[in-house]
Amino acid sequence: MKSGITAPRIFIASILASVLTICGCGKIEPDPIPIPPAEQEKPEEGTEQEKPSWPEDQQGKSYIWDDTAVPEICIRISNGNWNYLLTCFDKNHDISPYMSCDVIFDKKGSVDTVRNVGIRLCDNNDGMRPEGISGDSHSATDAKWGLSNYQIDFGFYKKDKTLRNVKGIMLRSCVNDPTFAREAFCHELFGRYGIWTVGRHSYCRLSIHVEGDTEPAYLGIYQMTEPFDEDYICDRAGRFFSQDGYLWRCSAGAFLRDADIRTTADSGKGESSTYLLMNNQDRHATAEKQLSEFISNINKLNDKAFQAWIISVLDVRLFLRTYAVMVCAGLYDDYWNTGDNYYLFFNSMDEGRYNVFFIPYGFDKSLGSSEKAIMPDPGMQDPYHWGRSIAPLVNKLLQCEEFNEIYTDALYELTLPEAYLFNSTENIYIIQDLMGKVSYYTKNDTGLCMKAQDRPVEWSSQKRYNLTKDDENNFFRVRSERIRAMIGQ
Repeated sequence: MKSGITAPRIFIASILASVLTICGCGKIEPDPIPIPPAEQEKPEEGTEQEKPSWPEDQQGKSYIWDDTAVPEICIRISNGNWNYLLTCFDKNHDISPYMSCDVIFDKKGSVDTVRNVGIRLCDNNDGMRPEGISGDSHSATDAKWGLSNYQIDFGFYKKDKTLRNVKGIMLRSCVNDPTFAREAFCHELFGRYGIWTVGRHSYCRLSIHVEGDTEPAYLGIYQMTEPFDEDYICDRAGRFFSQDGYLWRCSAGAFLRDADIRTTADSGKGESSTYLLMNNQDRHATAEKQLSEFISNINKLNDKAFQAWIISVLDVRLFLRTYAVMVCAGLYDDYWNTGDNYYLFFNSMDEGRYNVFFIPYGFDKSLGSSEKAIMPDPGMQDPYHWGRSIAPLVNKLLQCEEFNEIYTDALYELTLPEAYLFNSTENIYIIQDLMGKVSYYTKNDTGLCMKAQDRPVEWSSQKRYNLTKDDENNFFRVRSERIRAMIGQ
């Protein structure tokens, strides 16, 4: 494998169409879903006020994901529904069924209340319970609050319901990042490098008010991110060349190997699998065949046949430039290492004619954080052997000289000092600015993540890195120097 070049050269791979042979795949049924309690709230019909009309600059995603503001979000939920959510966590901490709540959104004193919307646990694979320990019910007087991740779907019960024309939001805790800045920085870095598949991001202040409690519990600063759903696809339809197709959430173990196939469709009832179909659920069988054939070709085709096929279905340049950002930023909880934290969008419902797009997400485990069992030192890890050999897509791409050069060129561009993309001096200011933005709001009722600090998370096996000091342990400096040594620059 090529590990360096003398000068950058950008190879542009064209995207063509290809007719593929479709084959079936094995299917494992998901675990049973908890039955909701009798007191599970149902939305009331006919009680909503007329949908307000907002000025253009006070609605939509640009208004909700306005990074100059840190809005307040309060989730109001019945005692029965909250206890049901806790029961669902004990069954599956990663994802739960939707249940009803109200959401109050306060941005600079402008308050919206959206009633009877769907909330669920989602992308909660680090396993922090929303409250208490396994088996506990809600305590109105002595609650032990946790920092879980949530998804809110404003139109789950009534399709035309939105928050200022936004259909949903993701709420991700900062429990894995004492700086509160890693996720935000990585979103910003992807944007600066032109990786358009990454969703929107900003901060918010999150509270939960369980019915009967005297006041809400303040959970502190959360990451407010854009959900990967039909709305996300529609907004980028021009870049995807289509808004029709299949979107898959790919979770731990999704290495795109034949042996990995386990799929189900997400109806909002708590379904969970390695590959979870997020849209067009009524066409699950067709979508599964398409995904299965894509995975099969990744594994069975070799050399010229693989190269010819892969450029007909995948924007290879976009994929490898995306991965260069991930490897620079130390995003080790990824497709290459854990088979986790990404989506795939197939831009056609035709089983054999499509383009597929790789969409990364979940960037808090980055910039020097590490887990010994996965990657002891992300700062020093070889960018050409970033992950495991069982991840065939990226490994087979890098075995091709032309594709390897796309990746090498991207690493070169990212670490070029004068480009100010991964420059330690520039990025120290960015991290400090992000930490300052949230510092007044971090103290909360959980006792966790009470202060923005430039230190490793407690569970990190690598303790030496910092993000705000221009010294020999600054992650940006260490990582850049390591990468440039590996590519021969």
